Amino acid sequence: VERGTGRHERLRRRYLARHPKADLYIDFPDFAFFALEVQRAGLNGGFGKAFVLQREDLVLPEASWHGLSLVEEEAAGHMNQDHADAVDLYGEVLAKSGKGPWRLVSLDPEGADLKSGDRMTRVWFETPLSSADGLRPALVQLARHAREKGQA
Repeated sequence: VERGTGRHERLRRRYLARHPKADLYIDFPDFAFFALEVQRAGLNGGFGKAFVLQREDLVLPEASWHGLSLVEEEAAGHMNQDHADAVDLYGEVLAKSGKGPWRLVSLDPEGADLKSGDRMTRVWFETPLSSADGLRPALVQLARHAREKGQA
């Protein structure tokens, strides 16, 4: 992926959110991001459970995530700073990934990735987002669901 492009900057930001120690080497000339054009894949799920997955099964169309990518960094920062308690609930209650502190590191139309130390986990939205406008309600719904589940 060519340096200096919006795509490279987005990948760089997301990579550093997951791997902050990479800040030491991410700008070295021999560090690069590569884009793979997925066509299909094979999944062996065990005895008698083999599937051929098509591109649509594996890759979100750009139209579904582009708008969200424009607000992702600000939204994640806001959640981590102002709603850390909710983010902890996402990791501890919904993802069942143990005690935090958890940080929201990336968002896409299907859910959110969380990090605590070297641990990563994911929470899924009830329904995939069709635009960035649905992000706030989806995060509020996750928090509500986590609080209800945590009290049960």
